[in-house]
Amino acid sequence: MTASNDETARVWEARTGKLLFILRGHEGSVNSADFSPDGQRIITGSEDKTARIWTILPPSAGAPPDWIPDFFLYMAQRRLNSEGEVKVIAPNEWLTIRERLRAIARDTSAPETPYLRILRHFVHD
Repeated sequence: MTASNDETARVWEARTGKLLFILRGHEGSVNSADFSPDGQRIITGSEDKTARIWTILPPSAGAPPDWIPDFFLYMAQRRLNSEGEVKVIAPNEWLTIRERLRAIARDTSAPETPYLRILRHFVHD
């Protein structure tokens, strides 16, 4: 995810660099953007002295599954450490997360949800 001087935040696919969507609505440069811990929202902060909370999926999507934090780690390939610094995930940890997510995506007995459709779109063999 990136924050921008053009009054937007953008969400990208880490693996390919493809732009997924643009968040518009601030009236000043967007200085910060981050996912909520549950992965359902994005919060942005702007020079227009506002913060906005953006809902990623509608309430009808239900509660996020327990694998959502791993999914965001997998996509971003980074995390914040206890000092708030961005650290790249170690390759062996990323591979472990990828295999766990692939197993979930392959599970045909799991009920189809918007979350599972997103997972299957981005994490596949």
